[in-house]
Amino acid sequence: MRERFPRPVALLAALALAGCMVHLERNAPGHVDLAAPPTAPAEQVEEPGDPGENMITLSSGLGLGGGGDFGGAGSSRGAFKLTLETTLHFGDRAFSHDENPPFIPLATNRYYPDRSLGLSLGWHALDTSSGRVATGPLYLEAQGFMMEAYASGVGVGWAVDPRSGHHGPQVTLFGLAVFTARYLYLAGVGHEIAAGIQFKFPVTWVWSR
Repeated sequence: MRERFPRPVALLAALALAGCMVHLERNAPGHVDLAAPPTAPAEQVEEPGDPGENMITLSSGLGLGGGGDFGGAGSSRGAFKLTLETTLHFGDRAFSHDENPPFIPLATNRYYPDRSLGLSLGWHALDTSSGRVATGPLYLEAQGFMMEAYASGVGVGWAVDPRSGHHGPQVTLFGLAVFTARYLYLAGVGHEIAAGIQFKFPVTWVWSR
């Protein structure tokens, strides 16, 4: 009988990947011979500057919050929400990241671009609006993010409940990278408004612009 992979080891491996940054060699500087300077330098030498960098960020985590569900008959009920989400973003920024991260790696903007576009795949994994613990719909969102706008952005997408087939639009607003507000409408079910916080752990690939 094959021994199962120890769960603590798998958990430690997953946490080790969170918050890591991978440097790609694309657009890296070419070979320079410092012992043989150019024989005819330009009259005005351009001062070197930071070229900035491109970034691909894959982040996964969960969201916790609460809100209200408003049914088609005018009924409403408060609820606790738990959402699982994975996001892939493509972006850039004007400066290169700090090679010496702080003691708490995620307490920095080194993992976030100035602006980015991406997709999020998520699941409303827990919903108590029916008076009992139940699972909710899956969703796919297109997202945009801007660091200068208080690390905020917007996501627009579509949600589908695989059990009932109900589906409809979803809009998510997020700010300071952790706070979220969401509106969801499922045809035949009703409206949902919820707010909360999200905890996501990024893995980032960077290369010079």
